[in-house]
Amino acid sequence: MERSGMVAAILVPLILLSALVFALHMNGKHKRRLAGEEARRQAVLAHGVPAVAQVLEQTDTGRRLGADEYFILSLRLDVLPEAGMEPFQSELTLPVSPARLSYFAEGKLIKVRIDAATRELAVEERTK
Repeated sequence: MERSGMVAAILVPLILLSALVFALHMNGKHKRRLAGEEARRQAVLAHGVPAVAQVLEQTDTGRRLGADEYFILSLRLDVLPEAGMEPFQSELTLPVSPARLSYFAEGKLIKVRIDAATRELAVEERTK
């Protein structure tokens, strides 16, 4: 076997193995980030201030979760807190099943909870 053939026989599997390790690492990192986001959302739902938000704008991000099972929407909201906070506008991205898209249409009112310290929102409405 000539020298360039030996180098290729060694380098190609190493490059493929490196790509596989990188992909697995990124997948794990993505799953940990999603788990952290879900834990934060649950904390806001459990301890947040109740509010109503009017959907000012609904934008389909073009991303999907589970093939076409969920649309990833970006919502611009006018948030109207119920307890002593000033109204404010916020943006939120969330997965919504096609059957629930109309619940998040422009002009609709949705129930949310607010972390009073950070103004982070969690939607109380069903998205699935």
